[in-house]
Amino acid sequence: MRLTGHSLAAIRAETGLSVPTIVAAHKAFLAGGWAAVAARRRGHAPGEGRALSAQQEASLKRALTSESPDVAPLWSVPAARAWVQREFGLDPAERTLQRTLARWGFTLPTLRESAAHSADGAAWAAEVLPAIAQRAHAERATLLWAADLGLPGEPGRLLVAQTLRGAPAWLPVRTVHDARAHVDFLQRVRQQWPGPLVVLLHGVSPAAQPLASWIAAQPGLQVEPCPVGLPRRGGVAMNVAQSVSAHAATRAPLPPTTPPSPTPSPAMKLTHLQRLEAESIHILR
Repeated sequence: MRLTGHSLAAIRAETGLSVPTIVAAHKAFLAGGWAAVAARRRGHAPGEGRALSAQQEASLKRALTSESPDVAPLWSVPAARAWVQREFGLDPAERTLQRTLARWGFTLPTLRESAAHSADGAAWAAEVLPAIAQRAHAERATLLWAADLGLPGEPGRLLVAQTLRGAPAWLPVRTVHDARAHVDFLQRVRQQWPGPLVVLLHGVSPAAQPLASWIAAQPGLQVEPCPVGLPRRGGVAMNVAQSVSAHAATRAPLPPTTPPSPTPSPAMKLTHLQRLEAESIHILR
């Protein structure tokens, strides 16, 4: 159409193509004919954008919460997407998977949000965390927060590593009371985030064996104890509510207030002067 003299506006109205696309196609055709015009099928590719069935969602949830990943060192939204592509031939958007995870209770607060839920955590975040973050920045190291999480209705737990901006990656484990599980987890963390790392570890002491010996043999890895953990089973909302209730319970009690006087009926309404006289008589008594 461009070759026959049609305007860009007319071609756009006829084909639905954008003006830059029309111009690029015209230039490519002039340079090398139809073979030079890059054309692709419009719309979604087969399997792209389709929602998962209930059975497929159940399989995905089982994998993400009870199986070690084989598509990446740790589970994450991109790893979950790769697993769905391989298992079902579908290509869901990452935002769709994020909404699915949120529906399952996998909505995590950031480190600073969790720290604000307790006085000790808030003090640590204000007094200790800035120095660690500054050191990590000076050493060009990635700073991660690692803690365990239990999902509602799931028997096991997840070891979660999260950047300070909140991007998580996780590993399902049977127990969090075994230092060997943390060794395996941190090995995967190092693969997930190559390069220098500073890990703020909650739930197990970095001095516990065999974890301490393994950490000592890892160049470029620093592990610091962290008093701030993720919410317990029941979700973030419950954790926040419990924190607010606990805070209210520890506040100094308010002084008792004088109960309000009953609202007078129309027949009992007094003028301002009459109320003052009545109060004076009451005080003299």
